[in-house]
Amino acid sequence: MQWSQIKTLFILCFLVLNIFLSIQFISKQKEADIGELDNEEIPFEDRLESERIKVKDIETDVKEASYIKASQKDFTTTEQKALAKLKDQDAKVISNNFIISKFDDPVSLPSQLKKDDLDRFMKDHTLFPDDFAYWGSNKEMNVLIFFQEQKGFPVYFNQHGLLLVYLNDKNEAVFYTQTMLDDPEPQGEKKTLNKPKQAVETLYKRNHLYPGDEVTGVEIGYYTRILSEGLQVFAPTWKVSVKEEKDDHVRVYFVNAIEGLVLDSEDIEFLETAIEDNTRKVRVLDGDSKMKETILSHLKQMTDEDSNRSEEK
Repeated sequence: MQWSQIKTLFILCFLVLNIFLSIQFISKQKEADIGELDNEEIPFEDRLESERIKVKDIETDVKEASYIKASQKDFTTTEQKALAKLKDQDAKVISNNFIISKFDDPVSLPSQLKKDDLDRFMKDHTLFPDDFAYWGSNKEMNVLIFFQEQKGFPVYFNQHGLLLVYLNDKNEAVFYTQTMLDDPEPQGEKKTLNKPKQAVETLYKRNHLYPGDEVTGVEIGYYTRILSEGLQVFAPTWKVSVKEEKDDHVRVYFVNAIEGLVLDSEDIEFLETAIEDNTRKVRVLDGDSKMKETILSHLKQMTDEDSNRSEEK
């Protein structure tokens, strides 16, 4: 009889404990839900302000765009003849789609490059100068980077629409390589693009924006969406520039303007791949062995220095 009473008492105690824990759990869950709801109800602008994240005027006239597709361009016989007529350089075309050109004498460039300087250089020394936009320079590798434009907007980080100008330690252009995409075709109908503000919000929600950051610009371009042999599909993409508070360093992000995907922007890896690809192509160059040796020596020096920098890090 006594054991039966003790057993009943234990059951009642456990029942009361379970009820107490359930009430506590439900209470905590409600508090969490209310907190999350409160956070969602806070306007995005107020959340940015609370973290001192500034956003400059980022409105744009571009409201609609379509995906586009393009294959790599083969330079025609006429285009190759025009290339051969360019002064003060020795240009070769490999596999009909890759230009390598070495200047007879290094071409001096201003230490502070301006748009007029770059426009003049491109018009004097390259084919299709108006089809390329200056992206920037990589100081470590001493390379100027130009991306091809499609429909008036740059195609970011694509090996088949790329012009690289290689400099020496005196800031002089020694040679350049060039590839191009063919004329693009629309892939499907035009779609309404996410607004630049939505791209910024996407970066914020994915923890790419930090207290004190300043979003200094949002520009439209294209980024590779599908890569297959011979044909590529490009998506309209927002390039978002973010200036850091402490040292004014600028980070760049790419956000698909239709799907909202955040895309990679590893320019060092991109350059390393481009240089490796250029090296392979130059090795099969026929004819002028001096030109071939000079360019391969320069590329090797770049990759060796890059390897040393990586080891030091």
